[in-house]
Amino acid sequence: MNGRKKLRVSMRGALAVGLLTLSTLSFTQMFQIKGETEGTNQSFVFFDNGEVSTTRSYFPLSDEVKLFNVENLFFLEGDIKESHANYFVTKDNELFTIDAHGYVYQKEFYSLDSQIKHFGGNYFITRSGHIHIVKNDGVIINYETMDNHYLSRWKVVCGNYFITKEDKLITINYKGYYADKTNELVDDIKDIEVTGTNYFILKSGVVYTVGTEIIAQLDANGNISYTGDGDVVPLLDSTGNKQYFSTVYRHESEIPSESIVRAGGNYFFDIEKNIHTVAANGSLNKGANNRKLKVNLDVDKDRSRELPVHFGNNYFVYADGAMYMVDRDGYYFFIKVLDRRVSKTNYAAKLNKKKVKND
Repeated sequence: MNGRKKLRVSMRGALAVGLLTLSTLSFTQMFQIKGETEGTNQSFVFFDNGEVSTTRSYFPLSDEVKLFNVENLFFLEGDIKESHANYFVTKDNELFTIDAHGYVYQKEFYSLDSQIKHFGGNYFITRSGHIHIVKNDGVIINYETMDNHYLSRWKVVCGNYFITKEDKLITINYKGYYADKTNELVDDIKDIEVTGTNYFILKSGVVYTVGTEIIAQLDANGNISYTGDGDVVPLLDSTGNKQYFSTVYRHESEIPSESIVRAGGNYFFDIEKNIHTVAANGSLNKGANNRKLKVNLDVDKDRSRELPVHFGNNYFVYADGAMYMVDRDGYYFFIKVLDRRVSKTNYAAKLNKKKVKND
């Protein structure tokens, strides 16, 4: 198929922790990298003519192309078995990942301990209980075990987190590390109604967001240090790299879950057509309420009275083809009006198939 080699599955045991040895094929996209490889809000979008495009986790500069076509990569809707936040698997068991800049990689000769049983947003779990985490640079890390957690017993598998049958909340940040955040879960998980890539919503309207933060450098007085531009000064490790930690936030909300009518990976819409966004660090709505999707009318019309019809990990598309994205900081942007029909996205929810009044 287009000269690509199929995913090879073997029953050999993988390393306990560490990078798997992979043969990786990168597909060409012509754009410059602006910004660091942070966030897991990049996306795939599949079109009815077989073309595949990508968005980045951040919004490009004004003079750059906003949606990138992946050269020499063609899949019809029926060719895709699973499509998630930063990877997809074809019916021929080919595995592709995407990094935060929108680059796509085919993982050739990928060795698994057993068949994939569960598909999360930025990870997948095999039948033998091994978890494979897709980092935000497209590289995969394999864990045979996670401390004392039983990786074959689940209640919720979704996004960048999962909940075990023992009611343990385990989060997975975009650098490939996991953390036990069970102490942050103070509600009954039976009440979860809506799940996204980096959030879940309870029947009561309480929203839990799951994010990744940079560990900040402190000054002599123990306060967080900032640059002249107001950015946090990161605490570097011995090799000069930034350090990260996982976050879970509980947000009280006046919106009951039945008022949530559409959802994507890092955003959702309520019945009043308000958009709610979740940043990569777990912040909700940029501290604002009642955010209508109003844009510069020079680039698109007012969208505050209609809902999208296609929903991806960090993008959504209206009936007339107008496409928007939500970046890793929780801001939304107009991308373009598509000239092709979307056949498949990398996010799915039963919620998005329900009829809504005034659709």
